[in-house]
Amino acid sequence: MGAHISHVISAVVIGAATVVALAGCSAGEPEPTKTVTVTATPRALQPGDTDTSVPAVCGQVSAVETITVNAGAAHERGELSDEAYRSRLEAARYVYAHLPTTDAVASSVGALQSWLTQHPAPASSLPLDPNDAGLQDAINGVGTACRDAGAPIGVSAAYGG
Repeated sequence: MGAHISHVISAVVIGAATVVALAGCSAGEPEPTKTVTVTATPRALQPGDTDTSVPAVCGQVSAVETITVNAGAAHERGELSDEAYRSRLEAARYVYAHLPTTDAVASSVGALQSWLTQHPAPASSLPLDPNDAGLQDAINGVGTACRDAGAPIGVSAAYGG
């Protein structure tokens, strides 16, 4: 009889251990966070490498303006770190510097790129100052050319009202 009780106790202990182990896998427990890191290496556009139509160029400006407006607002609210804000401005500067100059917007894109060349990004400050009047004039010039060519710039702001 002692062996039978020993087997019953062992079965109860094993069963209890199984229940405790499975309890950690309940549906209420969050799944472990998975982190994926993606890196991209920017490169200059090659001829024929992209759509260089006016709508495509103006669409790129719309995308960059959307990113910089939202990054600025998020940074001001403390929702975006200094490093993340800086990286978005670096990306914006890169895109502006490599916009294809095409047809109806060529002169305004050229003026924006000339402004960038004349105002290199200092290592001690942001790559672009979104509040710089000269930069805004150059971007607005592209916006006017895009609007006049039938491809207006649009910005999708996530903040403000």
